[in-house]
Formats: sequence, C-alpha cells, structure tokens
Amino acid sequence: MKKSLAMLMTLLFVLLGTTAWAQSYTAGVYTAQANGNNGPVTVEVEVSDAEILSVKVTEHAETAGLSDTPIERIPAKIVEGQTLAVDTVSGATNTSNAILKAAEDALAQAGADIEALKAVQEKDETAGETAERHVQALVIGAGGSGLAAAITLQEQGIETLVVDKMANAGGATALTGALINGGCSKQQAERGVTDDVQTMFMDAMVYGSFQNDARMTWLMVNNTGDSVDWLHDTVGVEFEEAINHFPEHTNDRAFYPKGKLPGYLTGTMEQHYLSNGGELLLETRAQHLLTEDGRVIGASCSTADGTLNIYADVTLLATGGYGTALGVIRAAHEASKVNMVYCDETRPLLQGARLTAYELVSDHIPATLIADNMAASLLAKGKIDLAVVGCDRMAANGDFANKIGTYSVAVNAHYHGIPFYVALPCSTIDLSLADGSGIPIEERDRDEVRTLYGTRTAPESVEVCNPAFDVTPHSLVTGIITEKGVIYPPFQENLQKLFG
Repeated sequence: MKKSLAMLMTLLFVLLGTTAWAQSYTAGVYTAQANGNNGPVTVEVEVSDAEILSVKVTEHAETAGLSDTPIERIPAKIVEGQTLAVDTVSGATNTSNAILKAAEDALAQAGADIEALKAVQEKDETAGETAERHVQALVIGAGGSGLAAAITLQEQGIETLVVDKMANAGGATALTGALINGGCSKQQAERGVTDDVQTMFMDAMVYGSFQNDARMTWLMVNNTGDSVDWLHDTVGVEFEEAINHFPEHTNDRAFYPKGKLPGYLTGTMEQHYLSNGGELLLETRAQHLLTEDGRVIGASCSTADGTLNIYADVTLLATGGYGTALGVIRAAHEASKVNMVYCDETRPLLQGARLTAYELVSDHIPATLIADNMAASLLAKGKIDLAVVGCDRMAANGDFANKIGTYSVAVNAHYHGIPFYVALPCSTIDLSLADGSGIPIEERDRDEVRTLYGTRTAPESVEVCNPAFDVTPHSLVTGIITEKGVIYPPFQENLQKLFG
C-alpha cells in the first residue's frame, strides 16, 4: 500500500504545473544559504515590488557535472513561473532542494507569501500524451557501459539513441575516479611495463578464489588492453602518467583518467558521442520493454511530456546493477523495513558521499549522510538497528577486508549490541586463506589524504598513512549474506559447507 501511494503521488505531480498567485515584495537583492551535498549553496534573488527578476547560485561546492543542471534549470524555472513549486532534478535532489530552500529564505526576507509561492496549480495544457520514435539501436543507460556501446554502434554507422532517467549522463561511473585496468595496452607498454593475458587471467582467478566464470574472465583479460587504447585513441580520454599497482596484480596495470576527476571519463565519452551526431535523451526513464512475438522491439519511457514509445531493431540494456550491500538495503526498503539509512562518507575518496548516497537518493530510499567519525555517536543514541557492509575479500574463517573504517564500525556495533552483517558474492570468499592476516592491504597515494580533489588540506611535508582497506575479525560478525543464503557462526565450518 505504501509503495502504491508513492507511485500515485508521482503521477499526480507529473500532471500538475507551477503557476503562482500574484505577489508583492520589498524591492531589492537578497541572499541566503542552504546545505547541499558538499556544503552550503548560496543563492542571490533580485525582486521588484511585484516580480522575481533573477535567481542566481553565486557560490557552492557541489559536484561538477551532476550539479550543473539544477544550478542552471531551477533558478530559471523560479523566474519563468514566478513560483517555488519547481520540480527537483533527478539524480541531483539534494542540490535541487538546497537551491529551492535558499531561494525560499531569500524571498521570505523580501516579504513574499511563501505558501502562495509554493502552491501548485493545474496546467492549462493537456499532459500525458503518448509519442513514438523509431531508431535502429536503442541504448538504455548513459553510464560508462552505455556510452561505450553507443559510440561503438555509431562507429559502425548505426543510428543510435541513448536514454537515461537522470538529468546528466555518466551514471555511477561519473561518480567514481574511474580507475581502469589496462593490462597489455599500448598505454601500459609506453610506460615501460610488460604484461601478458595469461598473467592477468591467473591474477583475476586467484583473486576470485577460482569462483569466477573462467570463460568470461578470459574474455575480459583479452580485451581490457584494447578497451583502454580505444578510450585513448578513439574517444580522446587522457590518462595519468603513473600506473597504479594493486596487491592482486602481478604487474602495474591500473590507470586513472586525467586528473582523477569524477565525471571526466564519461564526460569525454558523452562529448565524443554527441559531436559525432549521437542523440541523447535525459530525464527519460525506461519503464518497461516492448515486445512482439517474444522478441524485444524497444522500450516504453516516461518523460516530462508523457509517454515515449521507442521502437528499435536492437535494444541494449546498460542500466547496471548494484553493490551487494546496497542490494540488501534495496530489498529491505521494498519490504517496507527501512525508515532511514545512515551512510558513511568513506574518506578519503568519499565513495559513500559521491556514490552510495547518490544511489540511495536516486532510488528514493530515505538516507542521511554522516562523516565517518559520527557512527559511534548514532549507535550510542539508539538510532541504528542494524549495520550492513560490503566486502572485498573474505578468508576461510570469516575474517574479511573492506573499505577502511569498516573495522571501527564493527567494533562500535559490537559494543552497543547492534547486529553487524557483511554482504558479498560467494566469489569473494577465499578458502585458501586461513584468516584475515593473509589478505594483502593496499597502501594508496598519500595525497589522497593531504588533498581533497586537488585542494591541499594538510601540510605537504606531513607523513601520511593511507591503507585502502582494513580487516574485520569474524568474531564481530553476526552473519554473512550471500546469493546462496545467510551464513551464521561457526563460520569456518559453514563457509566450507557452502562450497560443498
């Protein structure tokens, strides 16, 4: 019932517009702030005695690319409609709400009737019409995989249309540093590193405890070098000169795109696709596949104007999946068992703030972002009933390695009597390791701690300890969530049973 109501409300708001009642203001320029994803968003509003003349975002620290659309669109919509009843931008809800809240506070200073400005009135025009498109190829999803597929189709002279539910292209790939394994690439060879596919294959199989699909792994290692070279030579992606070395790699083969900036990789891919005649429809959500005689012939998409049925000779799904731990949260939310998800920021690379929080908000799961050192306080206050984390590698006794900071969460959860679960695919379990002491821990670049996206936050000369992972002992684990079920203690015995 709860889910149905939410869907109904969404449909109603699609059918409603934004015409505000007549207002009177104290003419002048007013400034206010509200918190966005990464800090305060400052908005400047200019009004006459009867009209909103301009709305400008003058200062912010929001993520470049993802914040561009709301920063441009929402102020324009406020002025155009003379209203605060403006829809947020999909994928940038927090930034959108910060702009709207700051604009509201500024207009309140001007003596506006805020309730009237926020009132939603019916549109005069008819909404909800159905339109049709016909293309040779439809790609659903404008992340790294979708854009790569679209560019490849484009190279073959195939008319291609890409759709994405978000207001910006890039998907989850745009939120990461987009580290890419480039073994056996020209890029690797030019930097003086020798590699071969047999070594890459064995590295991958060993790291996956030989649970990997061997055929797919062989396919991957035989193409990863060519993929990196294609990104560089064809798409125009530039890579950092330094090659990173991970503990599971025999050779240096991990490349960062230029500047290690989130969004650079997918932004370059999007520009290449569009500059060569590609078409991209954003804020176009694929609702279901269209079929005929058991064959997929396109997709039905929802847009701001109604329904768009796109018919295609070939339809590619590039919508991605989701991490194991987040999958547990999604399932719990669908079962109406989640009131609030507290998400750690995960310093120093902020994957929790940039990626996990983004995915939670995009899925309309109630979420609160916290700094890493806040978890214990929330546990002590009784705000958390259950902790769920992911896993990069697990030993035979249940000890496991995950993003640095996991161990401290486990200790605090144990102290406060809160169940602590780890979610992982079975391929992550390495029965050849007796315990967590055998898991290698990567020590990462010191400047990841001394700087924040290129801005120095600590003395250059200060020593830095920057392990990417920590190991949590099995004694702190309540249960292990796998695709084959939940494993409980004794872990040594039950993990062995899992593999027959």
